[in-house]
Amino acid sequence: MMNLQQLIFLISFSLPVSALAANQIGDWVLNDGLEGVKIANVTNSDGSTAGVICNTNSCDAYFTTSSNRACDNGDKYPVLINSSVGAAAVNSVCREIGNIKIMQLTDTNAAISAFESGGDFGIALPLASGNFRSARFSTKGATQAIRWASTPSPVSSKPFNNKSYDETF
Repeated sequence: MMNLQQLIFLISFSLPVSALAANQIGDWVLNDGLEGVKIANVTNSDGSTAGVICNTNSCDAYFTTSSNRACDNGDKYPVLINSSVGAAAVNSVCREIGNIKIMQLTDTNAAISAFESGGDFGIALPLASGNFRSARFSTKGATQAIRWASTPSPVSSKPFNNKSYDETF
């Protein structure tokens, strides 16, 4: 049986855009193929992704890079987010969805501020080798996409399985 995390993965990463109720604003893709959950994300040229996953109660910010593969589910990692509004050191938590790992950013407000900053934003993740893995993303369309994701759909206003997203993520 598939859980919420696996369904979110299918929606945001593996199904073709045409199979979803998806649209695009600027460089950001909008997905609402699962009742009560909306995803707005941007993918860069190397396949890294950043965005928000929202239910009817709240949103969580996340990103993926090729370096996420080595993280352990539930482990916390420091991250640096840089944008035209400044830099912020935030924590992230590795979340495993099936065999894919994403990094949930624990300071959603700082992440969204960077996502909506204009220009590009970057995320740097320290590696065990002493190097950093960094990824740059476009903010074109981010503000409108995040507003769309954070606005509950009129079709259903109840949370998935009557739980808040924070309880299931």
